This record gives sequence, C-alpha cells and structure tokens, in this order.
Amino acid sequence: MEEYIENLKVVGSLSKLFSDSSKPYLYYRVAEKLYNQAFGATDVSRNDIAIDSIFKKKGVGLKTFVGHNGKKSYQKVAEFNALKVELDNILANRGQKEYIKAISNYRNNRISYALDTFDLNGAIYHSVVRDVGKFKIIEEPMHLIQVDDIQNIKGDKIINFDDGLEAYKYNVSKSTLFKQFNESSVLEVFDVKIVDSPLETLKKLTQKLKIDNTVSEQASVILPLYSTRTGKVPERSGLNQWNAEGRPRNLFEIYISVPAFIHKKFPDFFPARDTKFSLLLPNKKVVSAKICQDNGKALMSDPNAELGEWLFRKGLNFQPGKLVSREMLNRVGIDSVEITKKDSNEYELSLRKLGSFDEFVGMNS
Repeated sequence: MEEYIENLKVVGSLSKLFSDSSKPYLYYRVAEKLYNQAFGATDVSRNDIAIDSIFKKKGVGLKTFVGHNGKKSYQKVAEFNALKVELDNILANRGQKEYIKAISNYRNNRISYALDTFDLNGAIYHSVVRDVGKFKIIEEPMHLIQVDDIQNIKGDKIINFDDGLEAYKYNVSKSTLFKQFNESSVLEVFDVKIVDSPLETLKKLTQKLKIDNTVSEQASVILPLYSTRTGKVPERSGLNQWNAEGRPRNLFEIYISVPAFIHKKFPDFFPARDTKFSLLLPNKKVVSAKICQDNGKALMSDPNAELGEWLFRKGLNFQPGKLVSREMLNRVGIDSVEITKKDSNEYELSLRKLGSFDEFVGMNS
C-alpha cells in the first residue's frame, strides 16, 4: 500500500497541469496503472467488462471521483446504449418494474460473465476519492443486484431503486446505471501537496534525463465477431462454423473473421497463412493459432475447437450447439476482439465492447 500511496501523491501533485481545483486531479487510466503496478494486479480493462483488474483471484472495479464531504454519492457503473431500443420496448409494454429488472439482470450478467471468464472468487470496487488537498481510498463489495428484492422504485427520467443491499439510479435517456458509494468507509486517507508550477518541475526533471529517441510500438488490430457485409453472425461460418455442412463438426469449432481491410491496411501484422503462432487468452491460457482459408479470412486455433471452447464457455458464456446471433452479442456487450502483437510469433486476444471494430476502421481509413 505504501508504494501505491506515494505514487498517487506524485501524480496528484501535478494536478495544476489540468485543473485549478483544490481537489487533486487523477485521470482514471492513470489510477488503473498505479493500482496494477503497486499491487502486481493483472490489467483486464481492455476486455471491456465489469472489472478493470484482477488481484488475488478477485475482480477489481477501479474508480476515481470527486468527493462529497464524506457522504454518499452516485457513480456510474454501467452503460446499456446498445440495448436501449430493447429496454425502451420493455418500459413501454411491460412497465417500470420489469424495465428495472431487465436492466438489473443485464448488469448481473456482465458481472457474472467477468467472474466466469477469469475463474474469480468475487469482485470489489476500489475507489480513489478526490477531496480538498487529499485522496481517500475506499473499498466495497461488487454485489449482484438482488432482482427479486428490488423495491422503492421512484422517478421517471431518473429512476431510483434499491435491493436491500445497495441503492441505484438509472438515467433513462443516457441508458446509464449508477450505484451509491459510501465515502465514509475509508480504507486510507492522505494529504496531497499540489505543486504551484508543475510544468517548471517537469522541465527541470527532463533536463536531467538522457533522452532515448527509440520509438516502441505495440501494434494491434480489431476483428469483428460478425459479418461486416451483413452485420449479422452467419449461420454456417464464423462463430457458427460448427454448424457448417459437409461433415460432422465439434460444437466448439469456430473461427474469427479477418476482413480483407485488415490484410490490406496491415499486410505484415499476421504471419503468413497456415503459419502457427501463440495466442494468449484473457484467462492466461496460451493456444496455438493460425491464419487460414482463402485470402486469409479466418483466425482459428489448432486444434480448431480450442478457441471456441474458451470463447463459448468463458469469453461469451454461450451454450454450445446454439446458433450465435448478433442479438446475443449485444446482450453481453461484446461484438469484437482485439489482437495485440507482442512479437513475430506471440499475440494476445482481448474482448472489446460493441462498436469497437467500426471505431477501429474509422480511425484507420
């Protein structure tokens, strides 16, 4: 904890680079890196799931927010933009209580999905609260919402409710779920001295450093779990390759599509067709994989059921033998994967949120 606190103090001291507030500034991505570095936690934030890190077989949702004088405050814990049409239909046709139950079930699915994917024993929230001249660290359990105990539903545009354990509110127009955090449950509290002229401090520091002009890049690409031509998951290929005609197939036989755009834009990213490479999965299992089929359109494991078994049992938590649809991907909030190149023969796979492939194409067009 000492190293963590000292690093937070250092970052907080530079707050005037970003804000004139008396409350030290802390960007959430920096907070995540400091936590992982200090505790040796595993960063899983790139998987776009309910947790950001893993520490001692527990998931950790990392947050940073401005304090409210040691009182309780609501903070965002989930967004459901991709499910807005479906949820709005539930609200219009089945009423507010069923609407809140549906939202709660989707939230629970995301938490359970993270626990199952990484074989975890539970999850917590770890928050750094930014107060006047200090940081406070608070921790509390990441509970599943007790759907059968939902009560005290109030409001219209902002719907408040609780389950006897936690209090929540849901912003209907923004499709965002907030949970109440108790800022008085303090694990640690410490002063942060904010430097008056942080830029001058950094200038002095850089003058003492030997500049290294070497640029190191860790290239990655995003691959869709659906057809870019139809926007749907094909019934006899891709995630449903097990359903293809011609011969009996293992129910876990799948492949991840590699659009022609990837090969054209990044011709040297993957090895040559049928050349095996190692692929690290989010649960730290390493599988053998290769690019195959005509025009290198498929990423498959070898044996070809190994990737599908992880993806169905852990990654997406889908039932083997059931056709995968785009709607199923929408429900879990994942429709693509990121492949990161570590070196010429080592790659890593992480799950990505809805719309990630389109964003990637837009950034690289």
